[in-house]
Amino acid sequence: MTPAELGFTDLPTYGQICDRAIELGLAICPREVGPALRLAYPDQPFGEGLRVAMKEVADSLGNRLVFYVGHGGGGPWLGTRWFEPQSVWRLGDQFVFMGPRK
Repeated sequence: MTPAELGFTDLPTYGQICDRAIELGLAICPREVGPALRLAYPDQPFGEGLRVAMKEVADSLGNRLVFYVGHGGGGPWLGTRWFEPQSVWRLGDQFVFMGPRK
């Protein structure tokens, strides 16, 4: 989902995005969703980038990271995107959440 699809009209922070998704009945992904999604989505459209909504991890410098599943000039790949708590995301950025449990 995008921040716009979650109802944002102004640029939201990562915390605001996750909070809104939870209010709507979605859930934050376990960290293993990033690598699993990369393996399960070999036909991802060129140019698409998906940020996995998850509890962030820190690199050796303390930067906050979430998984990023992308497809670019080198083919499908798995990487990370860093952010600060006050960083804002574009309304069209795509995030992956877990759906409601049945």
